[in-house]
Amino acid sequence: MKLRYMKLQRIILLIMGFGFLTLGTNAQECGTEHTAEFMARLTKNVKYANENASARKVVEKRNVPLKFHLLATNEGNGRIPDHLVYTQLCRLNTQYDSMGFVFYVDDGFNYVNNTGIYDHIGSAQNQMGGIRAQYPNSVNVFITNATSSAGVAGYYSPFFDMLVVQKLNFDEVDNSTFGHELGHLLSLAHPHVGWEDDPYD
Repeated sequence: MKLRYMKLQRIILLIMGFGFLTLGTNAQECGTEHTAEFMARLTKNVKYANENASARKVVEKRNVPLKFHLLATNEGNGRIPDHLVYTQLCRLNTQYDSMGFVFYVDDGFNYVNNTGIYDHIGSAQNQMGGIRAQYPNSVNVFITNATSSAGVAGYYSPFFDMLVVQKLNFDEVDNSTFGHELGHLLSLAHPHVGWEDDPYD
């Protein structure tokens, strides 16, 4: 089951719930770009949700498979420990519980020893895209040492349909980056879209 093709009546609930997921990840820390295609998908989903408001009254549980790709150097150094992934998975399920999503690890972790991907250099994103293609029925989450831009905690790539989260941010006790980026996968935009260049007052 492809997540993006799930019934879209839950989107309005996600929009209401996305506020608490954005508190820990500000615009400078999130590398997700709101392309025209991204915003068109959001508009379509909101329209569908508004036209099918009666379907939102009952929140049914929906299981969502996550495939975690745990990156390390070529020598196998630096990989995030498995137990931290489970900790953040529990946190994610708490964040999305009221919206009916139950996330689970799909068939164990994928351990990848590749310094280029681990440090997100060169063709790292294309290589991750190739790995992601092997797991088309899961939400693909790459835990890396670095992301493509300095200061970016994570991002969702619509082109490759995958999440990339920096392990430093994934390891935080009050982590909100993971849930925030997952919201982008569900076509939720930053609440400040259109206001990026206006100072907060």
